[in-house]
Formats: sequence, C-alpha cells, structure tokens
Amino acid sequence: MSSKIPSFAPVEALPHECQRLRDAIIELNFRHEFAKLELAQVLSEAEISKETFDRLFSGLEDCYCEIYVVERDRIMEEIYAASDQYTAGATGFAPARTRSGER
Repeated sequence: MSSKIPSFAPVEALPHECQRLRDAIIELNFRHEFAKLELAQVLSEAEISKETFDRLFSGLEDCYCEIYVVERDRIMEEIYAASDQYTAGATGFAPARTRSGER
C-alpha cells in the first residue's frame, strides 16, 4: 500500500492531518534520530489517530518519504524562484558569463 498524498504537493495543499504529521516529524527529528523514532511518538505529537495514519500511509517510513518529497520540492521552488530573480536582474547582480562570452 502506498501513501495517498499526491507527489509534489505543496505543503498548503496537504490534508490537515498530513500537515500535522509533517510538523510533528520535523520537530521530533530535531530531538531524535529517525531510526529511533516510534510511530506512537509521532501520532502523539501530531494528535492523529492510528486509524487516520493507516488510511494515509503504509508505515512511518512511507510517511517520512512523502514529507521528504514535499520539503524537497518546496526548497527547489524557492531556489528556482531565487534563480529567476537573479537571472532577471532583480538582485542587482548580472548573470555570470559563459566561456563563449554569452550571458
């Protein structure tokens, strides 16, 4: 069974329960290694029932991987947005020249 979260979903588009799980896992990972994290800790921190969790994910690793994808995509969007601003001159810096002298 795979998770029900669409890949590449922005954080705001995640179901409310998934946002709470995301926040709980990120917070708990500051205090514990993932390998030592237990589902009961995550459910308690997120205030989510096991039934709800099981409806969304096949397990803790599945949940963690989905959160990773969402966060990776969020960070990449921020990088692309900053890159677009840079190449458009919004930062005040000119793009670097290539070896051929083109911008």
